[in-house]
Parts: sequence; C-alpha cells; structure tokens
Amino acid sequence: MPNRILALDPHGAHLVAVVVETSFRSYQIVGYFSEPRLASVPLGEQLRGFVSRHPVQADAVLSALPGNAAAFRILDLPFRDWRRLQQTVPFELESQVPFAVEDAVVDFQILARTGEGTRVFAALVPKPRIEEHLNVLSEAGLDPAIVDFAPLATLNVLQLFEGERPERYGFLHLSAGRGTLALYEGGVLESLRVVDVAGEPLAPALAREIGWSLKSADGAPPGGLAADLPPLLVGGSSEPALLDLLRRQIGLTVQRLEDLPLRRVPAALHGHQGTYAPALGLALREIADEPTLGLNFRREQFSYRGAQEEIQGAVARLGSLGAAVVALFALWQGVSYYELSRQYGELRGAVRETFHSVLPDVPPVDEAEQLAQEIRKLQKQQQQLGFGPDGPVSVLDTLRQISERAPTEPRLNVDELAVDPDGVHLRGKTSSFEAVETIRKKVAESPRFHEVQVKDPRATPDGKVEFRMNLLFRKAAEG
Repeated sequence: MPNRILALDPHGAHLVAVVVETSFRSYQIVGYFSEPRLASVPLGEQLRGFVSRHPVQADAVLSALPGNAAAFRILDLPFRDWRRLQQTVPFELESQVPFAVEDAVVDFQILARTGEGTRVFAALVPKPRIEEHLNVLSEAGLDPAIVDFAPLATLNVLQLFEGERPERYGFLHLSAGRGTLALYEGGVLESLRVVDVAGEPLAPALAREIGWSLKSADGAPPGGLAADLPPLLVGGSSEPALLDLLRRQIGLTVQRLEDLPLRRVPAALHGHQGTYAPALGLALREIADEPTLGLNFRREQFSYRGAQEEIQGAVARLGSLGAAVVALFALWQGVSYYELSRQYGELRGAVRETFHSVLPDVPPVDEAEQLAQEIRKLQKQQQQLGFGPDGPVSVLDTLRQISERAPTEPRLNVDELAVDPDGVHLRGKTSSFEAVETIRKKVAESPRFHEVQVKDPRATPDGKVEFRMNLLFRKAAEG
C-alpha cells in the first residue's frame, strides 16, 4: 500500500483533495484542500493551479468520474462464480444502454451473495470519457492509479459514523445541481440514482425527484403517500429551502451530514463533511478495514503502468550502479602500488569520469562510498516497491502457494489481498470460525511462511465468517 495517498474529486461544485498517510495498521488525514470550481476557467487549467497552490504530493493518486459519466445498474445474477460474473456483467449492461460494450470500459462491485446468486453494482463508461478525464489530470501532472465512480465511492463515508446505522435509510449527496440518492436495507445498497435538475429551480426540482424516488422504492404510487418512508441523511451543498421541502411536503426525517461527528476526521472538517465526502470516500476504499465500495475504470488501454515503470527504472539504475562499482573496485585491485603512485593523476581522472557518467549531478567526495550509498538507497526503494530480501515477491507464485494449501472444504473466498516485503495480507470469508482455524493451519504448512496470523474474525449477515489473515514470509536467515 502506498505511504501517502491523494484522493481527488475534480467534478463537483468545488475542487476537493484529501491527503492520507498510511501505515500497516492505521492511517491519518494530513491534508484537505478545496476551492470553488470556476465555470469560466477550463478544468485542466484550474486543476493545474490547484495542485501548484497546495501540498498534494503523494505516492498514489485516486480520482473519480461524476455521476453523468457512466451508465450503471444493480443486477441480481443467478450464480456466484467470479469468472462467470466477469463474462456476464458486460452483456447484461449492453442490453440496457444505447452503445456497444466494445466502445466502453466495464467494472462491477459485488454487493451481496445470497443463496440464489449474487447482487452486483455494474457500471459502463464510454472510452472517450475516460480518455478526457485522464488528459485533464495529466495537464496538472497527475496520473491516477485508480479512476473510480464518484456516486459509489462517496458512500464509503458512511463507515465513519459513530454508532449503528438504521436498518433502512437513504443517503443523499448534493453538488453543483446534481444529487446522488442511495437507499440501504439491512446494511446492503439496494438502489442508487443520480438526480440532475440543471436548468430548473434547484430546491423544488430536487425535492420532487427525491420524493418520487423514495415513494417508488417504498411501493407508493407517484402521486400518493408512502406509509413508511426511510430517514434521509443529506450531505453536500444542501440549501435550507430543500431540507424544509423534504420535511414539510414529503414528510421525511432529515439529518444533515455536516451536523454529525465522523470518526478519524480532523476537527477542522466538522461542518464541511459533505463537501469532502467524495474525496474521503475515495480514500477509504484504499485504507479502511471494513469492506468498501469502489470501481476502477483504468483497464484495457487505460491500465495504470506507473508502478511497473518505476520498478523497471529502479532495477536499471541499480544494475548500472552495480556495474560501475564492480568496475571501479576491479580497477583499483588490478593496479599495483607503484603503478598506482605513478599513474595516480590519470586514474583519478578516469574514476571521476566514470563517477560523473553514473551520477552527473552529484559533487564527488568519496566516489566509491557515494556509489555504495546510492545502491543502498535504491535497494530500499526496491523493498518499498515489492522486493523482498530474497528478490522480487511474485504475487502469482504466492497465490499458488496459498491455493495449493488452502483446503477445498471449507472454501476460502478472498475479497482483498496485498503483498509487501513482510508478507501477504488478505481479507476473506469462509463458512465458520472452525473453518478459519482449519485454513490457518493448512496455509501455515507452506515453507514460504514462518507465521500465519488470524485477525478480527466475525460473523456476517449472510451466515459467513469474515476475517483478516497475515502470512509473514520466512526470511533467508530462517532457512
């Protein structure tokens, strides 16, 4: 996981950025910046100035597309297998949108698994829209590792509430005349709608669309009254007039997001949670312990290549420096004391020339020691990029080790997996607490791991047991 993450929401009424620093067990919000979006200034130009004005440097950048960029549906599919879901979801979406799936990028998120199959949130974005988004960020010197869907990622901010959430409730986020309305039932996302009322009086139009959506979900006719409308949490640019209409005309119980304290959010952001909700939700998909919602449209020709290029560059520089050091030491050892005394000036010039060819911008003091220090620095960078003490950590080989030793029954479903130089860190589900221990013992038989730790096992609403597992690599010295 990157040590410093920039989560950017560039498509609302404000340009908003949140900077988070992470460690293995925790995270801290260290920066939060916003400024109104200027309609008279091109987005790329304003974003370039925004980045130059604020300290937003990070190891990884996350961004998101607005609600009108994608066609999306919640689908109930009669199977649970991941491969079949990957094959089926694009064609299910294609039958409901007016363009071919070949001209778009598709991604989906599993919302729940049931006895009958799987419920997924699926979205499809035309390729020109993704290309336009990446070009705008590139103008500001940003290359996002993830391009998410803002209406979905924003919902992750609900994890920061203190206490229990209602069994049934709605969440409305508003920005720039556009609203995102999500309905939850039993902790599971039941529906999501993007409401756009550009060109109409804002409060009455939003109240009309929101009331219609809630009554339809509750089974009431468009002009009638629903018996049991869910409470509604509202965040973002919510006008008092809109809140009054929702309470008085529709009869909703309304709570403002800005009035609620959120866990681990700086006190300075209290009262502004709605403005920062899209960026906070985007960051949480990478750092939260709980399951989160999120998509990634950096696929196919848009796939992110920054990490691979950084590793390749580090390896190339390390090889060049290593060869230079070997050549320098061989030269020193091959020349006798008397020849060294006689040819000192010549040799010193050759050493300096070699040094400058490798490190042209570094003033020479002790060339051999300086080169050795540069190698140690690059080796440390390699470890941060996924190289262990015995060489590169192969994700595929590690997965094979786990797969070969994990029992067929009880079955292990892996939802998230991360590999770093210390080991493998995964979040998964299985059938029972006893099954968790069985899986731990089986995987611990692998010679690759010297310890397998189980963290936070807990029962889930679907009758499964969710847990985290840390598989710590065996070091070379441990045999």
